[in-house]
Amino acid sequence: MMAPPDCSHPTQYLDGLRGCAAVVVFVHHYSRAYLRNQMEHGYGFGNHQSIMQFPILRLIYSGFPMVAIFFVLSGYVISYKPVHDPQGGRLLVTVSSPAFRRGIRLFVPPIISTFLVMLAVQCNLYDTTGHPGLQRFDSFGGQFHDWGQFVRLELLSLWSWDDSISYRYDPNLWTITPEFQCSMLLLLSHLLLARKSSATRLVFWLLFAAYAIQNGMFEVALFHIGAFVAELRVRHHLTTGHNGLYRYFCILAVAGGAYFASYPDREGARTPTFSWLPSLASWQPFEDCRAWQMLGAVILVLGLSGDGRLQHPFVSPVAQYLGRISYGIYLCHGPLLNIAQQPLFLLVWKFFAPEDESNTIFWVAFLIVLAVLFLCLLFLATAFWWLVDKPSSRLARWLERICMLSEVKKGQGRH
Repeated sequence: MMAPPDCSHPTQYLDGLRGCAAVVVFVHHYSRAYLRNQMEHGYGFGNHQSIMQFPILRLIYSGFPMVAIFFVLSGYVISYKPVHDPQGGRLLVTVSSPAFRRGIRLFVPPIISTFLVMLAVQCNLYDTTGHPGLQRFDSFGGQFHDWGQFVRLELLSLWSWDDSISYRYDPNLWTITPEFQCSMLLLLSHLLLARKSSATRLVFWLLFAAYAIQNGMFEVALFHIGAFVAELRVRHHLTTGHNGLYRYFCILAVAGGAYFASYPDREGARTPTFSWLPSLASWQPFEDCRAWQMLGAVILVLGLSGDGRLQHPFVSPVAQYLGRISYGIYLCHGPLLNIAQQPLFLLVWKFFAPEDESNTIFWVAFLIVLAVLFLCLLFLATAFWWLVDKPSSRLARWLERICMLSEVKKGQGRH
């Protein structure tokens, strides 16, 4: 399970990066229960003077920049094969195969994870107070029907771009539907750009991303920028440079991307370490902190794509392991925190100093509970990967193979 990775695969570091980002999302949601105000502000605004609010350091608990990285990586990975052969006869295969399997791979795991949440709610193990619209029914039948309505109307709301859906059985699932929608739109874009020049595709990716940003469709923009990075990487050989200047440029891009991505959620324009940024961009979308965080995610991935030595931490066995179970981490961490975080925190606090409410005891309890829950999450995510994620991938491939065989048999029957 922790075998050394095969570093020959050119996109392997993306798996490690995705795994690390999933862990940061877990840390974000864990910390938010106690430190929301501190997490949303940057160093120097008002009385916020913690070193953990410094630029770049903020990334270890910043959630949205990691989600932005997810979307860029998805666009990159989806585009990697199509941009290899945009003029050849295999383009239809490289587009149709992921299009067929994408929905199964994305939706089967959260359907199962939310079914387990439904059971926890019915057994009165799940705290429903922080989930608008989620309630415990007296009967299992009523609970099951409510969950079925959630799957049909919220999780599988494929025809809507409505960002007001609560995803009441797991609010973290808000990324799944846009992930599918943007995947289909990007694959359609590859068909649209078939037999077009590389320069045409690069211009299209950028213009379409700008159009999406202007209309507030950040997810669409990130997917298409991921395609832009893949095009540069594959068609224009954006690889490790042999001269020092190129490598320094990549290091600067990673550092600059991390800086932009750590833009505070609130009062960024009035935070000393970021106040100069709004004067650089008068474009309306950059009044939203997410635009700066999104820009940072893009620059960071672009910098990593250009220098293999910067990718080394993400092809380590630990990072690759986290990458393999990253979907399990993402789907399991919300229910785990809901059920176990607060009871465990109170238990640890009472064990060490039931009468002491000092900052020292708080941080001791905070770190101990974080470590314990992280170990529990690794176990749950690994089990989820083995029992749900891998089988759903095999199911998608099996269904695709069955459908292809059916067509072959029909064709043979006509002769």
